[in-house]
Amino acid sequence: MKPLSFKLLFDKVKKKLLFVACFTGTLGSAIGQGRVLINEYLSWPSNSCSVTSEYVELYNFGPGPVNMGGYILTDGDFAITIPANTFILPGQYFVIAGQNQLPIGCANIAATVNVNLNWNTCGCTSGTIPATGDGFMTDGGSGSEQIVLLDQSLYIVDAVVRDAVEPSNVITSSTAGGNFPAINFDLDNLAINYEQIGESQGRGNSFARLTKGGCGWLKDPQQSAGAENNTPGGQLYSTSLSITNTTTCTTTGSVAININSSNLAQIFPMRYIIGFDVDNNNIFDQADQYTSGVDSLYPVIQLENLSFGTYRVVVETAKGCDLNQVDFVILNCFTLLSTNFSQFSGQEESEQNSIHWTVSGNRFISFFEVEASQNAAEFSTIARVDKHGEGDKASYHFSDKNKRAKFYRIKLTTVNGQTIYSSITAIQSIVSKPLSIGLYPNPLRSDYLTINNPGKQALKGSIGFYSSNGQKLLERGIAFNSGQSTTQLNVGSLSEGLYFVIIRDKHGSPLFSGSIMKSE
Repeated sequence: MKPLSFKLLFDKVKKKLLFVACFTGTLGSAIGQGRVLINEYLSWPSNSCSVTSEYVELYNFGPGPVNMGGYILTDGDFAITIPANTFILPGQYFVIAGQNQLPIGCANIAATVNVNLNWNTCGCTSGTIPATGDGFMTDGGSGSEQIVLLDQSLYIVDAVVRDAVEPSNVITSSTAGGNFPAINFDLDNLAINYEQIGESQGRGNSFARLTKGGCGWLKDPQQSAGAENNTPGGQLYSTSLSITNTTTCTTTGSVAININSSNLAQIFPMRYIIGFDVDNNNIFDQADQYTSGVDSLYPVIQLENLSFGTYRVVVETAKGCDLNQVDFVILNCFTLLSTNFSQFSGQEESEQNSIHWTVSGNRFISFFEVEASQNAAEFSTIARVDKHGEGDKASYHFSDKNKRAKFYRIKLTTVNGQTIYSSITAIQSIVSKPLSIGLYPNPLRSDYLTINNPGKQALKGSIGFYSSNGQKLLERGIAFNSGQSTTQLNVGSLSEGLYFVIIRDKHGSPLFSGSIMKSE
């Protein structure tokens, strides 16, 4: 049974502007199984990182997986056609760059980043992208590069620009090994509504969304490619979702998603994707059914004639960002809408994986089960967490001291025995607030490196030296007493060359990243 009745939707056109399309299996257009956004990019690497360490990070907010094969990423001068059968799972980051690995400090302050797609070796670009000079994106302090993601029909999936749009050229896209037709296009001739970031350019600074799927951007000195951005902040719009309970004893249920905001006219019309767990395996995958729509009558998105089962809805504002996710289950004779995961995240700490989640409708919950997986497909239960409090909203925490998995999800059991699953979260590294540390002399022509702590705050931790491929070559303990500004470290064991430097606190969280050149 289809999760949404076409007859009912067409009857509602008189009241709402609504577009609906059903998708099963392979994604056929940009509005389909999941919502992919440009989440972060770096167009001007630092002097210690090569031009090929430029990158663009995509993120799939869900509800389902997206086959990105044939999609085109472009700056108006070059185009990258994503190879066939490239799937991005819900909650997955996808990094595109000019080399296979991005060293520590070039894309992520805490780790080497394994690139998902290397544009210099994929055979999927419109032309040879320079490995020197400007590289893929416009270089230099005056550069105001636009980044656009298109589907095979040149539908605008996402488009961002720092300031003013740079003039573009006519581009012929790659066939990506003969799997797709070559397409001629010029961004100047496409009607593109760019999301303007508004931040100033700076060497070595990435531009990242404040929150996954959010409209707010920030020039981020702590690059977070392949992981969640750790800059404080939230969505620019004050939006939240609440769900009303509609009782029915027919063969279907109804949901009203209320949108609360101080400026509803700016948020609507809202687009949404409904995921229906057809095979009831509690994972939203290609076997499930997805329905897309647009609702222009605020403040409620009304979804009716829903078959019994588990649903996940992703909604976004008129700007194409500020995404939110709503999970619910339709039950026989009534609709269970009171329990919902409003937040779920996981971070890797020095001794454990920390899992955090927040739910609404807490009074209807019996208990939670934490499930872990190595592949985001096969899960096993590792812990039970009992409900606490009787308020409508509550936050929970679990620490996996054995670090048993890369992926986690939460199974929620209600007081009447129904189960609701959270989305899947991938473990991310915590990045602490950076210190303003100085390393000198640089280049270093002796065995002793001076470390300057201008804030003179007390610090006890470690300092590590890494090669350009991320291998740790030297690690030493480091300590500053309160008021102490400098200390020296013997690095005589390091040979000539470029080294990336990371200072961590006693818990292993990074506080500073930089680089030094050692020479005779």
